[in-house]
Amino acid sequence: MAQPKRLLLIAPSRMVCTLAFERAAQMAQGMNATLRIVALVHQNILDEVDAHQGEPKTAHRSPLWSFQRWLSAEAGLLSKGGLQVCAEVLWCERNVINLCHYIEEAEVDYVIKDLEEEITSEGRTFSTLDWQLLHESRVPVLFVQHDGAATSRKIVAAVDVLHHEPQVREMNRSSIEAASQLADSFGASVHILSVYDREALPVAEGNDFCPPSLLTYEQARKRFDLLADQYAISAQCRHFVVGACASSINQYVSNCHFDVLVFGATNYMATDMLLGRTAQRVLGHPPCSLLALKDRDVHVRPALSTHEYTAVNLT
Repeated sequence: MAQPKRLLLIAPSRMVCTLAFERAAQMAQGMNATLRIVALVHQNILDEVDAHQGEPKTAHRSPLWSFQRWLSAEAGLLSKGGLQVCAEVLWCERNVINLCHYIEEAEVDYVIKDLEEEITSEGRTFSTLDWQLLHESRVPVLFVQHDGAATSRKIVAAVDVLHHEPQVREMNRSSIEAASQLADSFGASVHILSVYDREALPVAEGNDFCPPSLLTYEQARKRFDLLADQYAISAQCRHFVVGACASSINQYVSNCHFDVLVFGATNYMATDMLLGRTAQRVLGHPPCSLLALKDRDVHVRPALSTHEYTAVNLT
């Protein structure tokens, strides 16, 4: 019998029940998975909690105690819905090294986290922590946009049909299957999206009768339809557009009001594959919630040892 999937929800730094809690519960229900919730808190976070409470700290009702009680209550509510949920608070810095160490130790299959953004001169973009987690996590991460729709009805997987390397084909397969899993959990429809980017065209294979040439629109469209046929994607759920890959994905996903974009976050620093090269630009200005998949060759930096954080059990 197959082992149930294990999901990890990274709680926000403030005591707020965000949309990520709802998405994690939906995924756990749809996948028949277990759900673990973890909060990483440290002095700077507790100072914010204390200021928010507007009350002096006491030995029995410290900000840490309040955080523990809040997270325990949220886990209890999810458990009442029939889910297998556990939660804990870690006394440590909320940084990518501690997060990745916890992810590795918990051996989870998916991570769910609120998408945190920062304001830059170019507008809103991924927070530093989210960027680091995207690169360092070995497992897929669902970044949930806090102002997203209450229900997810349209899940779209971005696929690359311009390249035909095994790694690209494997990422396409993983993206579509992950989108299908999410759609089953959320009661949503599955769509696939690909971009014919003339600036990123590979050279098509030639033979004795036909010299090598750039991949034509018709050839790319044929590959796209063959891929869609493999997964029985209906015609109205196929989206093949022309343009610069990153901007086209962002604009199309936004205009069509997709709820989740499933994206292959390959190691674009070491490969020339299309989705890998455009990952930073697409994810830098996310049009909706994002499920970032990782290829199997991504390496994670060494994590901290267990003695560098302290777990606080919730009772």
